[in-house]
Amino acid sequence: MNLGLTSPQIRRRTPLVSEDSQDYLSAGVKPEEKDLDKEVDELFDEYGEPRRLDVNDPRAVEFREHIRMWFEQRSWESLKKDDILLWLAWAAFGVDLKVAQQDPKRTRFLDRTFKMIEARTGTVFPEGSSGVAVMRQSMDPVNAVGRPFFLYAFTNIVNWWIVNIVYPWSGARIYREGDIDLIVRIPPGWTPEKGRNERNAMPIVYLHGLGFGMLQNHLLVDHLVKSLPTHPLLIPLPHYTSQAIFNRRFLRPWTRAEFTKAIKNACERWGFWTEGVDGAPDQGGVSMLSHSNGSVHHGWILKDIPSLTRRNTFVDPVVFCLWEGDVCYNFCYRKPKKPIELLLYYFIASEVGIANYIQRNFVWTDNTLFIEDIPHARDPTKTAFFIGGEDIIINAERTRRYLERNGVTTGLHWDAEAGHGDGLLGEARDRVVMYVGTGSTRGWGGWLTRGRRSHSVGRYDRPPSPPDAAPASANVA
Repeated sequence: MNLGLTSPQIRRRTPLVSEDSQDYLSAGVKPEEKDLDKEVDELFDEYGEPRRLDVNDPRAVEFREHIRMWFEQRSWESLKKDDILLWLAWAAFGVDLKVAQQDPKRTRFLDRTFKMIEARTGTVFPEGSSGVAVMRQSMDPVNAVGRPFFLYAFTNIVNWWIVNIVYPWSGARIYREGDIDLIVRIPPGWTPEKGRNERNAMPIVYLHGLGFGMLQNHLLVDHLVKSLPTHPLLIPLPHYTSQAIFNRRFLRPWTRAEFTKAIKNACERWGFWTEGVDGAPDQGGVSMLSHSNGSVHHGWILKDIPSLTRRNTFVDPVVFCLWEGDVCYNFCYRKPKKPIELLLYYFIASEVGIANYIQRNFVWTDNTLFIEDIPHARDPTKTAFFIGGEDIIINAERTRRYLERNGVTTGLHWDAEAGHGDGLLGEARDRVVMYVGTGSTRGWGGWLTRGRRSHSVGRYDRPPSPPDAAPASANVA
């Protein structure tokens, strides 16, 4: 698999680059197209041993600069062997180094991976430990901050009102699949046959991110219902990320097995998807939309039930390049310096339920998504990625580069000035909703006024663009 670190091109430096590395990074070779399979093969020699890069090779410098984030941004030269092994034991197995070394198989894995890191970075680490603190968020103390009870009360009252009063007026209902609550809306006259064959009837599953639950996501849900009224809609409710302090699942996050089973059963129950029997192909499928942390659950579905999704839409996905540490640092360890960072820290990251989920129940290795896990990842009619260049949680440039270098082109929608969540606000939200329903963003600027009505009656998905409309390539990387 390609981790996005093997090409000699250097498109952007991490904001926290050591001074000694600046000259080498700025001297990166000219970008060029390379065969990805050949790149992977070049990591190892004919004997299966990792090829050692020169210490000044731009690829080695780049790799070091992003990995050292796990070590408080300490200079790479100050790190020692046990520092790297300590991080690897946690990153791979979620345990302390001493515990991992009690298992011979794990010890062999750590030794092999350590040699690969030495080769990739052009480094020979001295023995011992430097004593540097290593980010190990599932083992470090939970960083949670209390807040006034009325904030919880207000959030829960509004969420209850939206789910139990507002949504039923739109034909939606809440029900439980296993121990997971879901909202489901089935349009009048919809049938599983229509869902499989008619372009304006594909079921939609929305997986939202961290925050305030439906209070935070209602405008998007309302947009989906009004703009795509002929599409069924299914929304799992993660109470542990929605400040639902009165819910029994507030401190018990979903497990991967539990969630995928519930979604599979729900899709079968409502006729969205049917698993093939005796070798027969699976039938149906959904258009799955995820935002931020919702991409974690999206990734679980893609790994465990890939045939369930026919169209995939990722907005501000946090699941790519997790090995580089940006998400962990920005969400769990960064000290706020800007107002937006303070808001993120107080209202989201340090909230008890969310902190418990991220810092005790977020399995980094399990939640990482690779391009190979996404069926039709390079088909812009079946998979789209919406990313903002000013995202304060993910390293947007690194995510963009990873996707581009793995063959994603017109399916990558890049807004250089957008922050985390901006893709689901205002006009940008129109573009996402159009793609979720139609598999296209062409002419999205006028889709709300001209296209969605035609789509809802099955005539066509998008209208001809007027002369002054945004070109089809706008905001597309």
